Amino acid sequence: MDADSQLGVWLRKLGVRLTTMNQTAVVSLAFLVVTVLLTWPILLQPGQIYLTAPAEYEIVQSSDYWYVGHTEQQREDLILDHHVHMGAVEEAAERLRNGRIPYEVDPDYALPPSYVFLGGIVLLLSPLSTIVVHNSFFVVAVFLAGVFTFLFVYEVLQDREVAFLAGVLYMSSFYVFGTYMLGHTNQWQIQWIPLILFAVERLRTRTGGRTIALLAGAFGLQVLSSEQYTVYLSFVLPLYLAVRSLCGARRFRRRSFAKGFAAALIGGVILSSPYLVARGRVATSGATTTYSIATNAFWGNVVELWNLPGVFFAADAPLQFLFRLVLLFLGTVAFVTTTSRRQRQLLPFVVLFGVGLIMAWGPFSDWAPYAILYRHYPLLEYFRTPYRMLPFALLGTSTLSAATLLAVTESGDTWTGRGVFITAVLISIQLVLVHYSLQFTAYSI
Repeated sequence: MDADSQLGVWLRKLGVRLTTMNQTAVVSLAFLVVTVLLTWPILLQPGQIYLTAPAEYEIVQSSDYWYVGHTEQQREDLILDHHVHMGAVEEAAERLRNGRIPYEVDPDYALPPSYVFLGGIVLLLSPLSTIVVHNSFFVVAVFLAGVFTFLFVYEVLQDREVAFLAGVLYMSSFYVFGTYMLGHTNQWQIQWIPLILFAVERLRTRTGGRTIALLAGAFGLQVLSSEQYTVYLSFVLPLYLAVRSLCGARRFRRRSFAKGFAAALIGGVILSSPYLVARGRVATSGATTTYSIATNAFWGNVVELWNLPGVFFAADAPLQFLFRLVLLFLGTVAFVTTTSRRQRQLLPFVVLFGVGLIMAWGPFSDWAPYAILYRHYPLLEYFRTPYRMLPFALLGTSTLSAATLLAVTESGDTWTGRGVFITAVLISIQLVLVHYSLQFTAYSI
């Protein structure tokens, strides 16, 4: 038997073995390994803050605040919020120790209750330091982002390799490392978006109490983790459902789905009601800052990709940018050349990519989609920095890029040796580029 034949036999055996194993265990373990490979500098020294940016960036430490800037170009320095967020966790632990409510509503939506409350409990009950809790929260968010994206994409496409690669591309995006660099604990929690979409897809075929409870919990966690993502979801999710329905997922039109969705939505509101009530009081008191449309209207959102640090760090990480661009091109080719059934399944991800990207540009003109929505959707006035729409674009582009594998996966519902091998190669390249492009320089507090 020649070498090519032996390799083919080995790959087929590998696919069969993976298919017969416990899939939840296999996927969870695989994403755990990827998470470790992505964040190992943080895991080795969790008691420090890391500059997860290309070598052209540096952190300047001051007695009042830290900021990060570009060493070679005249760019606006970005203030880092690690101290503020970790300070809120320490205050929460102290409040719990004194028998008080651990969280006060932040008027400007920066401090998520999920991070502050959970961090305060862990800090109170464990010997871990604040910074270790802070870094652990980030690592867990990265892990969950991959797992939940896999579940969501697999629920739609029924292709394990495509779903796994999509999860890795989403969790390893430079958007995630950009939000960590800035210390934005509300923005790095991108994991609840695919969890909500997964639960919605499950509800299409399984309208029982477990699915409703899952979706309700996901809604509640989203509200408690990032109000900005929640507001964006409030118009992206109906758009996604409309596109899926038009593309043949007719069960979304059934009354049973509508009832289950309404029940989950009410459940999510109930779960997060103490916070929503407190948030409403703060907002109506006038303490919450609102932003005019002009605040976010600048062409830098369009022409300076450095303002989108989490996407690719395009200007300073050309190899990562090129790799993701090639994958996107190959995925687009696969989308155009695949069967009509696959095209209908993938079209909602194309829409997520397009809408997320265009909205991330902000109100760059009066006719820009963000500007039009801003004038008719009052909740947008409470948030700045439209590029935080990017998780939706990244979810779409990660899946479309992963669709490159459709040409080599013979059966979507089983692992194939050839598909697993190519997936492993692409993931390895992504992991190498992450650590090649980002310096992971440690700073002590």
